Amino acid sequence: MLELTNPKIEDYHVKSMTEEDFADLGMDDVVYVQEVTLDEAQSLFPEIEEFPEIGHFYALHAANGTPVLLAEDLYSAKEAAENNKLYVHTVN
Repeated sequence: MLELTNPKIEDYHVKSMTEEDFADLGMDDVVYVQEVTLDEAQSLFPEIEEFPEIGHFYALHAANGTPVLLAEDLYSAKEAAENNKLYVHTVN
């Protein structure tokens, strides 16, 4: 169980939710973009038969981690998300 609290408010419990609830939060609206290697891209998107030989890709994931889209550059990944009215967050 994840517990969200504000440390500035002593003993104030804001919200408790399961990890599954937390992962589903924003499922229809939020994606995150993550830079991935060729090997990681092939693992995340096995349905893609041929990959360009470049050093890295950018994968969009749904809030729960499900791979959604693979792009060759960050701009294309963000543009695809914005065209689908999704909020993008970057993961290091």
